[in-house]
Amino acid sequence: NAENFFSSSIVEKIAKDVLLVDSDVVLDRQKSLLDLGFDSVLLVEFARRLSENFGVTVGPAELFDHPSINKLETFVASFRNRSNFVEAIAKEVLSVSKDVGLDRHKALIDLGFDSVLAVEFSKKLGEFLGESINPSFLFEMGTISGHHFIGPVPIGGSVFTIQ
Repeated sequence: NAENFFSSSIVEKIAKDVLLVDSDVVLDRQKSLLDLGFDSVLLVEFARRLSENFGVTVGPAELFDHPSINKLETFVASFRNRSNFVEAIAKEVLSVSKDVGLDRHKALIDLGFDSVLAVEFSKKLGEFLGESINPSFLFEMGTISGHHFIGPVPIGGSVFTIQ
């Protein structure tokens, strides 16, 4: 689909930029990042640029969990889809038209969430994730920005990691 193509072309372009490789060079998308020539310094820069471009928190764990360009593209595409779904849930709870964009970086309270709406949002988000989410977590995360849905999320009495 177009979103995956968009993600893939950018991930590969960033990889080439960081590796200082000409844009016409073909990278083996299945090879590990280390086999492509990334060292620890280049991996840090690659992660930083991916984070900036996609609004996804990419750190060492994500690079080791998704150690090739293809796997990183899948990670970014799944994140983007999840982020869009989280925004759609927020719009539904806030009774906002689907055509209206929400500022994902604006505080939940500034978007109109109160304690009642936070409970409803956490319930619907929990249904999407297949787990129970404590409504207080929503105010701890502060925004609906998708990068807050990567990593440890308090669900029920435990911590659940969304990847």
